[in-house]
Amino acid sequence: MDSIISPRASGESDVVNSQKNRMHDPWYKAIEDRNNLIKAREDQAHELKVSVQHLKDESLKINNKNERILDEFRKIISASDDELHAKTDELIQKIDEMKNRLEEYRFESKAKWISFKCEYIHKMNELEKAVSSLVVSNHI
Repeated sequence: MDSIISPRASGESDVVNSQKNRMHDPWYKAIEDRNNLIKAREDQAHELKVSVQHLKDESLKINNKNERILDEFRKIISASDDELHAKTDELIQKIDEMKNRLEEYRFESKAKWISFKCEYIHKMNELEKAVSSLVVSNHI
């Protein structure tokens, strides 16, 4: 009786052998690789979406702060100072352009997104410095 393999043991052995065969079967390996690639692309798409949203959120905070500063500045400067009003209007227009630029951005590739993001952040920093410079240089 010891030499007879029970049907249950034989069935379990078939499952184990089937799984081992699958690991070495190119068809199953290709399916597994495809599923891993799909998962990696989904993860990458999610990361990029989060990156875009983060930039939008941070940009919105900075733009709102700069608009508040410029609105307060407008209230303080005299109505006859056309040069300061023109500079203020120009900066507000640039803020609006930056908002639109980010809202209109359409994702094409990761490399283009990184390039866009770096350029956008650089321009936002320049704009923020221009607002600060205008306000500070006029002792307000």
